[in-house]
Amino acid sequence: MDKMKVAMCDDAEYLCVNIKNHFKYLDDMEFVGYTTDSASCLQLVCETKPDILLLDIQMESKTSGIDILPKLQTSAPALKIIMLTSYMDSAYIFDSLANGAADYVIKSCSNEELIQKIRDVYHSCNTLEPQIFNIFKQKSKNLSTAHKSLIFILNKMISLSPNEVELLKALYNGESYNEIAQKRFVENTTVRSMASRILRKFDYSNMHDLIQNLRDMKVFDLFSDL
Repeated sequence: MDKMKVAMCDDAEYLCVNIKNHFKYLDDMEFVGYTTDSASCLQLVCETKPDILLLDIQMESKTSGIDILPKLQTSAPALKIIMLTSYMDSAYIFDSLANGAADYVIKSCSNEELIQKIRDVYHSCNTLEPQIFNIFKQKSKNLSTAHKSLIFILNKMISLSPNEVELLKALYNGESYNEIAQKRFVENTTVRSMASRILRKFDYSNMHDLIQNLRDMKVFDLFSDL
């Protein structure tokens, strides 16, 4: 039976050597090489053609491992990648799995646990730990909710007149009703009347909550041309 081929990219060389030495005692795996930086990781994968890559997240930068995932997937579509990290960080977990990593392993795990993870990933078993899976699930849910909220807000923005958009943007930027009225040379009541129409269109009861929601979603930052 052909051995599964495993490569590693981690800036902690002692860890690479430790894993390499452990592989000497395995009958079903072959350690085909390691590198200590993301720049040479692609070359390592192209030259050794591993089945599994153990990839550190933090090397030259805090997310360099995650950053090269798309390139690795393009150059080696069949490659299965297990992310290695010292941190149980929800953002790292989500970004890793969303960009195609097969699993996410904390470096404090034992060599035996890591070897079993490699076997599970190689055989396409569902290996995600419940804690990892729940973090990914919750993050995905949050993003989905935010996406739906943003679509709702943008649909409401389309219903505004140019003057209403201008007023809303001024309030978003921290201007008061009085300041807006003075700039436009209109009565304060005129500005407030327009603000009331905007609230009805968005189905909000007060402007403070609407503006806070727009700021949370960075609406005027994302669409600066509005």
